[in-house]
Amino acid sequence: MQDPDSGKTGAGVIGEQDPSSKLYYEGNVDDSTVQEVVIQQPQNSSGETDPSALYAGQKNITARKIYNALETYVKDSNGKTYYWSNLKDANGNDVHFGVFVRINGIRIGDTFFGFLNEATGEYDKTLDEIPSDATEIKISASYRLSEGSAWKDYADITYTLKRNRIFILNRRLTEDDKNTQFDNGILLNPYDDTNFDPDDESAIIDLYSYQRDLLGEERLSALFPGWLEDGKLIPWMYHPAGRHVIEPADMVPLGDNYTAQVKIRWYDTDTGAVTRSQDDAADGLAVVSLDETEPDLPVSAPQFSITQKFIYMQTLTGYEGDPGSVLEVPKYVQAVDMGTENTLHEVDYIKIPDTVLYVNTKNYSEQPEGTQTAVKGITVKKGYIVDADSTAYAATADGILTNADGGAYLGIPYDMIELTVPENVEKVMLRERNYVVPENVQNVFVDVCAHRLALRPQARVEGVAAKQVLEEIMTKIKPAHTEE
Repeated sequence: MQDPDSGKTGAGVIGEQDPSSKLYYEGNVDDSTVQEVVIQQPQNSSGETDPSALYAGQKNITARKIYNALETYVKDSNGKTYYWSNLKDANGNDVHFGVFVRINGIRIGDTFFGFLNEATGEYDKTLDEIPSDATEIKISASYRLSEGSAWKDYADITYTLKRNRIFILNRRLTEDDKNTQFDNGILLNPYDDTNFDPDDESAIIDLYSYQRDLLGEERLSALFPGWLEDGKLIPWMYHPAGRHVIEPADMVPLGDNYTAQVKIRWYDTDTGAVTRSQDDAADGLAVVSLDETEPDLPVSAPQFSITQKFIYMQTLTGYEGDPGSVLEVPKYVQAVDMGTENTLHEVDYIKIPDTVLYVNTKNYSEQPEGTQTAVKGITVKKGYIVDADSTAYAATADGILTNADGGAYLGIPYDMIELTVPENVEKVMLRERNYVVPENVQNVFVDVCAHRLALRPQARVEGVAAKQVLEEIMTKIKPAHTEE
């Protein structure tokens, strides 16, 4: 697809938005009243990228694209500014471009490309592409103050190229799109925010955060596998140069038992580690941040590392029903964090795919005033199972969840009563409490007491089991309220 129409830049801080600046018409300025003619790369003090900016790897370069990427204006001796724009008259003819300013050509390295078609006298020749490794071009331009006057050469303009232009789309391209032009309706990033210096290895495009624009924040019925370039999945933290068109992969259906939605997480650009909130990160600068997808998280000014940035991840927050002995987290889930909406509070094993970068291993109870106790998290009784291709996690032979290199024990199976920590393990995360709450008694009551209960012969004849009796008792007894 072709780049979107770039429009025409204003004249910087004294450009189109300035009330003292006006459109140029013949007679505004002549040779005796002209103070300054300016044809230059826009001077943007904010550092943002104008949509008309030229970039390395850009295709189909015309004289008009070059003109659009320049500030073009004239000042008279009274300090008034008159700018040359993309204005057209009632017949569709240019009022300024080619009339008062023309672009003769550009020089890239030692090669000059002219836009003038010698056969027609029109400036309609097109340069196929600016090399992807080019850092600047020289622009040859001319101007005149009246249509009848001779053209005057303007000093060659040095234009520093943006190092890339990334088009992130909200749908897959079709055959019908091939010869059309991008418009803002298909672009998730119609303007800037994806430009950086490709020579800076720490510079990345965060494709996680575009998930919210693509998927929304409601419950997901399908999972998003990631972003494609030329039909292949690319890294979520991407480091490209030049021109790139990035499309969303096709969604993968999600079983009705699973509850998942896009939620904020925190990503460390140095280590790649993902945490649930700013509080979980290392000490650093303090900021105030409101997480609208996690209203239960604190929004005061927590301490977090200067390398932390928030991203959006597809998060498994609940499961309804009985998964059997193993809860299998679907591929393409990126975070596991069971919330209060979760009805599955314990499982023997949990199987984690390689797409998961964050697992909340905590399990705790909350009882807001006047409400019933809500259990958050999930208790993993026997062990964690981790995909061998995971870059974030691993698991020991006895089911302990570790980080990728095994140097930290992050999740200890609940049924494990004795733990031997090898010398290479530098960190062990244990459950926050070391005492029993009523829910713990409920979890083991039936199994512990069933063999101690002696039933009458009549009950045995009627097929009543000890476990059945105990379960009925449990449903009628409300546990005492505890605060952790």
